Amino acid sequence: MRTILVETAVLLILLCGATSADEVIHNRLPYSGATVTGVKDGEVVFRLEGQAKDIAKSLAEVDRIQITGEDLFNQAEKAFREKKYPEAMIFYDRAMEGASSDWMKLLIRYRRFQARDGAGELSKAIEDWLALMDETKSSKATVAMAPANLNVKNASELRTAESVLEEKLRQARQQRDTALAAAIEPLLAKIAQGKAAAPAAAEGEGEAKPVPTGAPVDVGTVMGRRGEGIYAGRLKAAADLLRKGADAQSAQRALAMIESGMKTYSHAELPAALLIQGQAMMVLAGSSGDRRVLLVRAGLSFMKAASQYPESVEASQALLLAGRVNAALGNVTAARNAYRDTIIRYDGTEAAREAQNAMDELLA
Repeated sequence: MRTILVETAVLLILLCGATSADEVIHNRLPYSGATVTGVKDGEVVFRLEGQAKDIAKSLAEVDRIQITGEDLFNQAEKAFREKKYPEAMIFYDRAMEGASSDWMKLLIRYRRFQARDGAGELSKAIEDWLALMDETKSSKATVAMAPANLNVKNASELRTAESVLEEKLRQARQQRDTALAAAIEPLLAKIAQGKAAAPAAAEGEGEAKPVPTGAPVDVGTVMGRRGEGIYAGRLKAAADLLRKGADAQSAQRALAMIESGMKTYSHAELPAALLIQGQAMMVLAGSSGDRRVLLVRAGLSFMKAASQYPESVEASQALLLAGRVNAALGNVTAARNAYRDTIIRYDGTEAAREAQNAMDELLA
């Protein structure tokens, strides 16, 4: 009898171990009984039961990941493998809200980017990819994940994607980042081919809009939520210059002030710096001959703040303003997507309410 009880206990332990294990499917080969431990430079890192050595596989080659206890993420992965990309993006967004570890948030960002690429959201996929390229210093695995779904028929979407890449290529060459430049150049060549084949933009799509400067940074509110000292020194001075009614001269001063300290800001200060930087460029775009270039640069700042710091208090406003920039560039599809993401991710906030109003205006 005792032998039977011991054997039953052992069996239960084995069953519990089997049900709690993660799984990684790489190039259709399943790694069952795994424990996912992290993400590094575009690769998912896991360890198999009984083995001491970690295994790393490029996310570009991973079909599906299942992680015990991450139900929303697992639903997203199921939809992703079935190529139901819009559904996958919704679940990834919901999973991000409940993610507790930094590596889990990073994994969701990679997979959400891949879903966006699959869904044909070209300009947003490119912005996400460029942010990941910056963070990984153009790692081999992240380069391999470059947006592949370039068969977009929307001419304005192609123009926006091209502008974003051209600006980033300019920066890469200026900084002598040969790896990043080499990754961008073939994408630009493919987009140029797509533009030649794309039909003219539909009515209302691609039409130039007045530059929407939006509400400047509310320093008092943000300081109250983040704590005294976050908006101090250059950050506070630059934000003060961008109060309502800021002119081009004030915006130029604010921009110079922010960019002079960009390499010294702390992790807590960076989302605020990026938000202020983008808003200064929006103001300048209203009176500059380089309107499109400035708007694209503003959009990059907003998307970097929203994608790299999704839990910061600046993220909701940054995502909202990314939508306004796309609307100003005439990219209605990308604007609608940014507004939709603001509404879903930051439900109940002032930014979400403004995004809903902006969405209603687009659909009117």
